[in-house]
Amino acid sequence: MKDVCRSLARHKVKLIVIISGHRGNLSIIEEAVRELYEDKISTGILFFSYPKIEAMSKGITESRIWRSGTLGSTWHAGEIKTSLMLAVKPESCHMERAVAHFPEVPPWYDYTAISWKKINKIGSFGNAKVATPEKGDQLLRKLVDYIVEIIKSAWNFYEKKILPKKGRANES
Repeated sequence: MKDVCRSLARHKVKLIVIISGHRGNLSIIEEAVRELYEDKISTGILFFSYPKIEAMSKGITESRIWRSGTLGSTWHAGEIKTSLMLAVKPESCHMERAVAHFPEVPPWYDYTAISWKKINKIGSFGNAKVATPEKGDQLLRKLVDYIVEIIKSAWNFYEKKILPKKGRANES
């Protein structure tokens, strides 16, 4: 990822946007971006993974969120992620296998890097049974709208900070 970002920066890309469908990658992405900035990369970098998804799901989803308020709240095969998958790639979803499963989590779990597979053998966290493509479409629209809003805000900042005065976007 760092090599790709460096290459884009060499080609004068002013803002790189990384969207990960796996929240477990966020700490690695954040560290890589920090290292790129320490190396004085000349571009802005944003990274996302389901930003504000719990708030966005209110009024759309119906099941409780497993481990609400934690990074693990939108884990595998719950209502949110299953609805999103039904919206974008329904052929990958086997709803006949959907379950409602809210595994217990040991109190020390958030303070270790142990695999979730050690506490949940079936891989489902939440209630996939109530997922629908319509919920996924609504969630996806909210996510995209929010991400676009953030990108526009960042673009305004980075355009002023990085782009040379002559040739700035929207300038004649």
